[in-house]
Amino acid sequence: MIEISQLSFRYREGAEPILHGIDLAIPDGSFVGITGAAGSGKSTLTYAFNGIIPHCYPGDFYGSVTIDGLDTCEASLTDISRLVGSVCQDIDSQMVSSVVEDEVLYGLENFGVPKDQVEGRIAEALEAMGISDLRHRGIAELSGGQKQKVAVASVIALKPRVLVLDEPTAELDPASSLAVFELLARYAR
Repeated sequence: MIEISQLSFRYREGAEPILHGIDLAIPDGSFVGITGAAGSGKSTLTYAFNGIIPHCYPGDFYGSVTIDGLDTCEASLTDISRLVGSVCQDIDSQMVSSVVEDEVLYGLENFGVPKDQVEGRIAEALEAMGISDLRHRGIAELSGGQKQKVAVASVIALKPRVLVLDEPTAELDPASSLAVFELLARYAR
């Protein structure tokens, strides 16, 4: 599903590459966690998975990243985002709507999901994250953990082939963290 060959990347303002010579193959249906110290390149690697690097961040990109056979350098961000759903570390920067339901609806509308599927996908995603009761609440009223669950729900509603989550449980309590990991394991299956 994901193949990385000799990936190196140096941000334009960086003296040294943040990623250097990465080779990685992740089969379809895998559930992979990437750990490391702060500043070790974990977020940068997620940006390579979803095409943000090389399309949005200037720098020196070497090697290749393919997702389900799609080369992230040659494909558009739109094409990549049909395959890869991402939740970034800064949840507030990802929110585009003022109400939970609209946040989940936003991506569905942008990708032209047929109207007869929209309601089911919204309900299913909110239920999967255990936040159906938040459907009509304002985003500004939510805790950090609730926003994180909304962000994940908005991505899983799109049913991407690959989910990339950067710090997916940073704002969650232990019980909610376990629920998110259980959901992700089900999704991988």
